[in-house]
Order: sequence, then C-alpha cells, then structure tokens
Amino acid sequence: MDIDSRHLAVFIYNLGILVTGMGLQGTGRPNLTVVTAPFLVFLAAGWTVYFYWKLAPQFLKIDDEDDEADGDQPAPMQE
Repeated sequence: MDIDSRHLAVFIYNLGILVTGMGLQGTGRPNLTVVTAPFLVFLAAGWTVYFYWKLAPQFLKIDDEDDEADGDQPAPMQE
C-alpha cells in the first residue's frame, strides 16, 4: 500500500479531531502530555487504517489502476 496525500489528509483530520476532543474536556486547551500525545497519534493512525480498510471502499474509488486504464476524462460540470 502506497501512502499518498489522501492518507496524510485523513490522518491529519483524525488527529485534529482527537486533539480538539481533548480540548473539550473543560479547560478549552488540550492537555497533551508525554503519554497522551503519542497515544493520540497512534489512535489517529489506527482510525486512518480502519477508514481505508472498511469505510472508504463503500464510497470512494480507491483503485488507481482503473483510473489509468479507462482513460476517460471527467465530464464537465453542467449548469
């Protein structure tokens, strides 16, 4: 599995959601410690893998080989 910009975007999104959730605990600022920061990175990576393993195939066309083989150009937007 090659890592591309989509994977990085989903990982950063997941990490942002987790850090924001930590900030909603009451103080308004995330309480990132030496223990919680690596745990959040690990958890965001896990959610990213789960997303591309289970959720993405349901609504994304992930197989890049089909895109290259078709050679079709996307249809222009209709007004």
